[in-house]
Amino acid sequence: MTETEKIVIIGGTSGIGLAVAQRAINESKEVVIIGRDSERLDQAKSILGDSAEGYIADAGDSRALALTSLRRLDQPSMWSLQPPITVGLCH
Repeated sequence: MTETEKIVIIGGTSGIGLAVAQRAINESKEVVIIGRDSERLDQAKSILGDSAEGYIADAGDSRALALTSLRRLDQPSMWSLQPPITVGLCH
């Protein structure tokens, strides 16, 4: 059994980040989007549907970003960048 690649997109609530999230979902990847604006996050999640998880954090605040990953995501070790995890920053 192969693991599904999980894509974490920081800045994935609009623009290029949202487009990357849509493409990843179309390629059957697990998608996590992170953005700083709750309204945009809600809009992005409505576009992406149940195929994406979404969390609030500001990419400019590394401490808040780390705390979000530890508190919200089910696999805090995903931030270690071990395969099959891909992290992208779209800012």
